[in-house]
Amino acid sequence: MTPDNTNNGSRAGRLRLRKNSDTQTRASKAKKAIYQSSAARPAVVSRSSGGKLTASKISSRPRSREKMEVAVPFGLGESASLRLPTLEMNLGNRWISGLIAAICAGLLFMMWSMEPFVVGSAKLIGNERLSAGDINAVMGIMGKSIIEASPEQLKYNLQAAFPELKDVRVSVGFPGSVTVRVIERQPLIAWQQDSKVSWIDADGVAFPPRGAAEGLIPVLALGDPPPLEADADYENINLMVKPLLTAQTVQAMQSMIGYMPEGTTLIYEPDYGFGWNDSRGWKAYFGKTTGDMPMKVTMYQTVVDNLAQRGITPTMVSVEYPNAPYYRLGQ
Repeated sequence: MTPDNTNNGSRAGRLRLRKNSDTQTRASKAKKAIYQSSAARPAVVSRSSGGKLTASKISSRPRSREKMEVAVPFGLGESASLRLPTLEMNLGNRWISGLIAAICAGLLFMMWSMEPFVVGSAKLIGNERLSAGDINAVMGIMGKSIIEASPEQLKYNLQAAFPELKDVRVSVGFPGSVTVRVIERQPLIAWQQDSKVSWIDADGVAFPPRGAAEGLIPVLALGDPPPLEADADYENINLMVKPLLTAQTVQAMQSMIGYMPEGTTLIYEPDYGFGWNDSRGWKAYFGKTTGDMPMKVTMYQTVVDNLAQRGITPTMVSVEYPNAPYYRLGQ
């Protein structure tokens, strides 16, 4: 009998197809397993000195801290693995600091430019002759931010501009208020020298006349006032300007008012001190200090009576030294 080649051929074909299908299935499963293993725990392939390929697994670490390795070929089958650096970024604290800085910058901008934080006008307390306009013009803070207002600087500017201020206190408040409390000096003397009038208080500080003041003692100065004495207590007084007279000189002028004839003006001359123009035609001088004014007045009247009896009309009589009075004839 002749073998059935047709059946044998179809059977062999089916076996080959089945074998190929099984092979593809196993290859697919193996490939999938390799991919899963690589994803779970990647391996680094490197070539050893003997030319063999070795693979080492990398321990699992947080992805943010992993360092990538790349195999770089050099030709002729040789290659080397390089480890690439990675950047680790922790922006948590930085974001918070940046947010706080931005908020502070915004608040400063608001305080610098917004109307509630802009100074309109200073509130003046304790003034008698100075006006709020005078104070605001010197401070120069109107229309500016309250941040620019320095109490110490404002106080310095006011004392330098207004010597009649005996005490100044400046306080700054929010949103935009400035309060100035002042104590003004009380004028006692109206000192006229070289066609210029200055007011002088009990401390001997001179300042420009401002407004009106009653009861001032007019003094006509024919020269510069006496030099100031070096007094430690006096130097400790917190003054922005140098006094014109000492406090003792001011007291001397006040004490002479009760002895001056009516209608006369107190005069000062550097060589002879204080005195007045006698209505009988001469000048009477009593020195630069008048602590013993009653004795000097008595001696002056004695000298004048003696000259009248002798028919002498002097141009000047000085009793600066009561024990040694003198007079002058002619110029």
